[in-house]
Amino acid sequence: MVPIHNRMPVVIETADWPVWLGEEEGDPAALLRPAGDDVLRSWPVQRACERSAEQRSGSDRAIDG
Repeated sequence: MVPIHNRMPVVIETADWPVWLGEEEGDPAALLRPAGDDVLRSWPVQRACERSAEQRSGSDRAIDG
C-alpha cells in the first residue's frame, strides 16, 4: 500500500465482523491492524479514471501489460 498511499485502510476480515459490529464480545480496537499482504491488490488504470465524468466510458478498466 505504501507506493500508493501513506495510510493503510481498515480492512475488517469477515470472521471479525460480529466483534466490529458489536454483535459479539471483543475489543473492536484490536481489529485495527494492517491487512495481510494477500488482501489488497492494485493495478494500473488509465489516467482518465480519476475524473468521475469519464468513469462510465470504460476508462476504469485495467491497462494491459
